[in-house]
Amino acid sequence: MKTLRSKLMKRQLVPAVIVGAVYLVAYMILIVVTDANGRIDYKISPYDHGSDVVDFFFGLIVTVPFSIFTFFMKKDGFLEYASVRTSKKNYVMTCFQASMAVCFLMVFLVNIIAVIFSCCVATIEPSEYRKSLALEVLGYMQMSEPVLFGVIWSLHKAFVGALICLFAQIIALYVDNLFLALCGPYVYIMLENLITSILRIPRFSIWTVFILNRLQPDAMTVFYSGFSLLVFMAIIRLTYVALNRRCEKPL
Repeated sequence: MKTLRSKLMKRQLVPAVIVGAVYLVAYMILIVVTDANGRIDYKISPYDHGSDVVDFFFGLIVTVPFSIFTFFMKKDGFLEYASVRTSKKNYVMTCFQASMAVCFLMVFLVNIIAVIFSCCVATIEPSEYRKSLALEVLGYMQMSEPVLFGVIWSLHKAFVGALICLFAQIIALYVDNLFLALCGPYVYIMLENLITSILRIPRFSIWTVFILNRLQPDAMTVFYSGFSLLVFMAIIRLTYVALNRRCEKPL
């Protein structure tokens, strides 16, 4: 099983490296632009403010390079061939694990590099109007130990990315529409964000979980983030159960 997982991870490395490189370059450009055109209070600030544009496409970044592999694996009938050597369910689950692992590594490495880059290029402007981050998530660490905070935040963000990637894998495995297979999770995230905004409960949106300092500190607590993650995990589970039951040959 470990050998199979390694082989599947190697197959996904090329698209992950390409997308990860674009992801990182976009981050660096936005960090430089932010540093040049805004007031920088802390070394983490260019990364924080520069993340806005990149995070808008986060749902696509962590799904497209991985779900396209799963979609065509099913579309081309490779699953039937693979099931001769091992059970179809074991193969699919191993494929999911490999995709999540590669996605986790991609998101973690890109974000920690972006944080370090932000700390290197940040041009801090001393000001009596400096905004304190003390009430933000690990706020004192953001201000005084940005790299250490970056490691923790990158691990957290990579975990969320891996969950979104899993959601994408499930959809890609069962749907026959390529557009829905690639963009389904992104559309869900957009709709969920819209609905929670209309209901005035954005603190429960999955967007708030992976976007740094998105809302006021009292709306970005461990409780709200944990609850949002649990709801998203439940959605993933329910989607898998529903689609698997409707499938002609369930796993």
